Amino acid sequence: MRDTVTDAGEVHEGDFIGISRDGVVAVSDNIVVCTRLLLSRLLNSTHELVTLIEGDGARVADTRRIEEWLTEEYPRWR
Repeated sequence: MRDTVTDAGEVHEGDFIGISRDGVVAVSDNIVVCTRLLLSRLLNSTHELVTLIEGDGARVADTRRIEEWLTEEYPRWR
């Protein structure tokens, strides 16, 4: 992979990217941070459900941190 620039910023080898219908909207070298940035862009008051799918090599601790963040940021969804 080569480095590139997106509307969300620079992307370097090993970075995670969050993609929506609008293209790349989140970039980070940390999966949890990238997921938070992506969800912050996607979620609004009309959403009722978020589904997290863990892929091969996913870390349970990362998923837990994302779930905790969702609970804190969107408490009405509990």
